[in-house]
Amino acid sequence: MTSTLGTVRNAARISRQPTFPFSSTEAFTDGIYAIAATLLVLDLRPPNVEPGDLASTLGDEWFLFLVYGLGFLQMAGGWSILRRLRTWAPTVDYYVVLLTLLIIAPFALEPFTLALLSESRGNADDFATALQVAAGALLASLAAYIATFEYLHRRKFFRDDLDPDIFTLAHRISKIIWLLPALTLILAPFLGTWAAVPLLIHLVLMLMPIDAMPRTPVGPS
Repeated sequence: MTSTLGTVRNAARISRQPTFPFSSTEAFTDGIYAIAATLLVLDLRPPNVEPGDLASTLGDEWFLFLVYGLGFLQMAGGWSILRRLRTWAPTVDYYVVLLTLLIIAPFALEPFTLALLSESRGNADDFATALQVAAGALLASLAAYIATFEYLHRRKFFRDDLDPDIFTLAHRISKIIWLLPALTLILAPFLGTWAAVPLLIHLVLMLMPIDAMPRTPVGPS
């Protein structure tokens, strides 16, 4: 038994993990984002209206469209930062794959968390709870992202030719990326709908084009 545990412990050591292209996980992770993003629109159905009332009925559904936009923005931001990691760290090991799964797992819950937001319209307490669930799921994903970034950095999986200034900026941002969603989680019971503002700002910032990849010369040198 002791020998078996020792063998398992030895095999699980970080230093013994083989490396492989990060791109080998791309189809799976992108597929999860694509499916989850598609599921977001299932609640968007044409309303049953009397002739001439379509415009006013659609106007009454503004909250549903807003929630969908929020969900799609979050999905796009999550996909964007994961794509950036894949570009900056072309080679990874098994532990990076596990951390990547932890990053995308909360996004698979996105249709559920946004459905909670949609159904909670009209009740301040329920909306605050739904907002906390959405912020909490995002925080779980961000915690895995922070761990992944640090692991890649410590294991020296990042490319050597990345722009040092931009990479340093991205590294610093990765340490505080959880702040705005945490504000939403804390303030939701007190501010209600307004507590979503920090979360919205965070989702917009996730789409910022921060790319440390070396520039490829265009045209004759």
